[in-house]
Amino acid sequence: ETVPYDKHQVYAISVTQGGKDGPTFVANINTHENPVKAALSWIIDRSNVNFGARDFQEKATLKARIHIHNLGYDLSQLIPYLIHFDTIEKGTNLYSARGKYIDLVQEGGDEPRPRSIELFFVDTLKLIPKALSEFGEMFKLDQCKEFMPHNMMTSDLVFKRKGIVSREKLLREVKGRGSAWAGKARKAVRARAAATAARSEADVKGGQALTAKAARLEERAREVEKEAEVEEEKAVKARDNRVTLFRNLERWGCEVAPGKYDMIKYSSCYCRIDTQVLKAGFEKFRDMILEGFAIDVHSHVSIASLADRYYQDEGVYRGV
Repeated sequence: ETVPYDKHQVYAISVTQGGKDGPTFVANINTHENPVKAALSWIIDRSNVNFGARDFQEKATLKARIHIHNLGYDLSQLIPYLIHFDTIEKGTNLYSARGKYIDLVQEGGDEPRPRSIELFFVDTLKLIPKALSEFGEMFKLDQCKEFMPHNMMTSDLVFKRKGIVSREKLLREVKGRGSAWAGKARKAVRARAAATAARSEADVKGGQALTAKAARLEERAREVEKEAEVEEEKAVKARDNRVTLFRNLERWGCEVAPGKYDMIKYSSCYCRIDTQVLKAGFEKFRDMILEGFAIDVHSHVSIASLADRYYQDEGVYRGV
């Protein structure tokens, strides 16, 4: 999760590996220390779990494959910590990237020594071109993506006010859209009444001018009715978001005092759920493709590449 203004600042990052959920790293709100380094070092630790740092350099180079949904944005926060960086792109689309991360490890009174890991980043959005919010239904998961009010997570809230916000502030920030919907609905009723009256007049009096007027008003009425439908959908979504937000604030234990909430803790929980949803969904997707087509998605970086492999296996290109 980042502060989405000016120079974007990472304040929470969640990682996982293997069959267990991993930790969520949070920025030091006093020093503004970025949690990315802590997360990358954790990946080295987990990859290096079977041998100590002392004989690290005698082992093969550590490597890790990292799945990120919508790689472009998250990768922009990782690049400053990587060397030997390279990408696979086509036009404006980023499919994957490679880079090496180096940190220092110290044991006892020994001098700090460097250790490194080669990282291969894959954009899972290019393999599963759906929002994480759709993974629960798509893959029949217990988890589902929750609501996060990203726009209210300013640098001031995160680093100066330590993420603490009042209920009143949350209600103002996560606005309902009932009044906007009501306004559009009234406008639609008036437009429909005008169109109906014009059509009746044209039917009674006839004439090209009145018929054309009735057609214009009918078209306008349909446009306004469509706008009202869209506004209704937004109003329902806004209402659901507010309900979800306050339900999860309570469920995740984010109320630190009566009417005061810790939004950094909330963000950390939200970030962890994102990671769980992506992990569970991608694993289910991989199993489905292996079972149905005997193809490992780990060998591909896009759904187009996956389809091409299937066509090759089925002999579609023979004789072409």
